[in-house]
Amino acid sequence: MPAADWSKCALLAWKPGGRVGRMRCEACVTSPSAGPIPGLADIDPHQSGGPTMYGGFVENRRRAGRRRAWGALVAALACLFGWFGPPMASAYPARVAAYVSNSGSNTVTVVDTRLERMVETVPVGAGPIGIDAAPDGEAVYVANEEGGTISVIDTTRHRVIATVPVGRRPFDVEVSPDGHRVYVPAFGENRLVVVDTATRRIVARIDLPRLPHSVVAGPNDRVYVSNNGAGSVSVVDARTLRVVATIPVGTFPAQMALAADEGRLYVANTGSDTVTVVDTLTNRPVRTLPVGDAPRGIALSPDEGRLYVANSGSGTVTVLDTATGDRLATVRVGGDPTGVAVTPGGSRVYVTDEANGTVVIIDAVTLRVHTAVRTGHEPEAVAVAPR
Repeated sequence: MPAADWSKCALLAWKPGGRVGRMRCEACVTSPSAGPIPGLADIDPHQSGGPTMYGGFVENRRRAGRRRAWGALVAALACLFGWFGPPMASAYPARVAAYVSNSGSNTVTVVDTRLERMVETVPVGAGPIGIDAAPDGEAVYVANEEGGTISVIDTTRHRVIATVPVGRRPFDVEVSPDGHRVYVPAFGENRLVVVDTATRRIVARIDLPRLPHSVVAGPNDRVYVSNNGAGSVSVVDARTLRVVATIPVGTFPAQMALAADEGRLYVANTGSDTVTVVDTLTNRPVRTLPVGDAPRGIALSPDEGRLYVANSGSGTVTVLDTATGDRLATVRVGGDPTGVAVTPGGSRVYVTDEANGTVVIIDAVTLRVHTAVRTGHEPEAVAVAPR
């Protein structure tokens, strides 16, 4: 292990005398290149006898060796079960959570993706449907369809810190890539409502075709809204806040997924059991992919190599190769799968099951159901974000 990497596995562990201090995992302790841990006298695994200095205690080598063995065991268990929190330095956020909107219980369930269990339930507005997280993970926004509002959840305290009225039947919510705006399709008003996240005030209402359902926003100042009653997707210029194009897709288009490079937009068509692939440079459909019955939720893997589609009518998730369009697998999750999200590392896929009141977790390696976590009543959508 390089000398600069020792802190990645520095963990809290018991020191002699019952005190708590930092200890390396066994790989670091036995690596001559790991370098010293600041503030703690290190065990030298190559010492050929005599006393060993460890945390201010002078012990003989045999007793120090036993402590080192027990310490390595404690550190390994801590790393596995997360007893003392995450490592000091990590390539991923310290904590990642899945936020599930429960339309039947007016709550959001918070699931720790490391422990894969529910850790909090947050009361929100009436009939929460769409959900999205700010890019920095500090806030989660929830569209409350029955209440005509969006709730803003503080992800540190897990409580609602603001409620913003937005109009009749808001069905989805999307935070802009810079975090400055929130886009909300008002299903009951045929409008896209734009909210400033700093002032929490509406800055625009944009007329759309019938029954705007879902929304995604890209880094090229384009916002895409699926119009469930019109079989189309509206393209909105985020700078002028005007509709600049309308794209014909399948019947009853629902949720969408946007490739990071803006090259492709994937639209789940609930009524035609397909996914429409749109070229976002020309704003034209280029391909139609058959999936399961009544697809609603849709999400891309972090590397954009896979597309996961939740088929609410057949109780399955279709896994597609985005390069070829080939079906890689059909994963049976049961019930009524509606929303889907993928963890930052791509190893787990979270799927809400509205009928059974759970979020089903799929192993992205084996493409099998790994486990299921109980949520509130009628879970609709899920968003994964750091917290």
